Amino acid sequence: MPILPDDGYRLPRRMEDSLPPEDRLPREDACSMDEFNERLPAQPPEETRKSGSRKLLRRLVTAAIAVAALSLAANQIDPLASRAEAKIPVMHEDPILQPTEPAEVSAEPPGTTQVPTTEVPTTEIPTTEVPTTEVPTTEVPTTEPEEDEFPELDNLEPDWDGDYSWSTEGPELYLRFARKEDENYSYLVRGAAWDTYDPGGRLVSSADGISYDRASNTLYLNDCSLAVLDVNLMGNGFTIELSGDNEISSVSIWGAGYGGSLKLTGEGTLRVENGLGLNAEGSGSCLMIGRGVTLRTYGIVVQDSTLDEPIWLSKYLTVRGGQVGELSSDDGSSAVAAIVTEDGELATDITIEPIS
Repeated sequence: MPILPDDGYRLPRRMEDSLPPEDRLPREDACSMDEFNERLPAQPPEETRKSGSRKLLRRLVTAAIAVAALSLAANQIDPLASRAEAKIPVMHEDPILQPTEPAEVSAEPPGTTQVPTTEVPTTEIPTTEVPTTEVPTTEVPTTEPEEDEFPELDNLEPDWDGDYSWSTEGPELYLRFARKEDENYSYLVRGAAWDTYDPGGRLVSSADGISYDRASNTLYLNDCSLAVLDVNLMGNGFTIELSGDNEISSVSIWGAGYGGSLKLTGEGTLRVENGLGLNAEGSGSCLMIGRGVTLRTYGIVVQDSTLDEPIWLSKYLTVRGGQVGELSSDDGSSAVAAIVTEDGELATDITIEPIS
């Protein structure tokens, strides 16, 4: 009959199962804690307790060895094999414990039925190209200055036949000039009367910077420098066309009751140091200056003309140093057209030039 341990305590079941069958307590002998205490014998003396403790220790050691032996036998490990030679059983991988690739989680909640999407065909709306209406551009023409409308005058041609000569020697018209170094006049146009009046003068067709065209009644000056230019009975159509820079000390023109006008044209400049004077001598003569001319002179005077406006300037010109006006003759009998100052005096520093 198994007995309780000498120390009066029952072994734990696992350790008790490791004892030989004869030392085990039957299961039916199990009892409650109170019954267990009642069944315990009285405390043995101290020596008996010490002896029982040693016996219990021996049994515990024996039980531990038995448990280790059973464990070794169950795992088929040779207890005599060295640690290095021990066959450690390989644990079979449990497929349940294997890491698996994360399943692709659907964004749709479970239990929802995916409704197939029907692709709606897009209807392309045709674009109607609106034709652009090109607005015609009106080209604004560059305004060129209009041609000068010079006054219409009579007796345009020179007095070739001498109808207005005051002598019986023949025609008295002339167009002559002299340079500072010359002792006599050079004639571009010379009436027969001047063979008598000026036998020293010589007739030339042209000279340096100066020439005359009989067909157009035009004198051409191109960078010309003269001391004197005299014009007599050359008609109201007489023209000087300027090119380059020209200089003349004095210019004198006579009409002699027929016509002795002067028309300045071209794009050049003319400087008249001692002034420009025109004596119509009772004719309808006029001083006319075109739009491209630059004239610098000491003074401008037109006297004894039958015209209301004996000085005509292009509207494209400007006058500095004076304005067109009148001077009274010494005896007050006639008016003289001139470029005058604001005080009505003769202007002596005049510039007439194109408007910039």
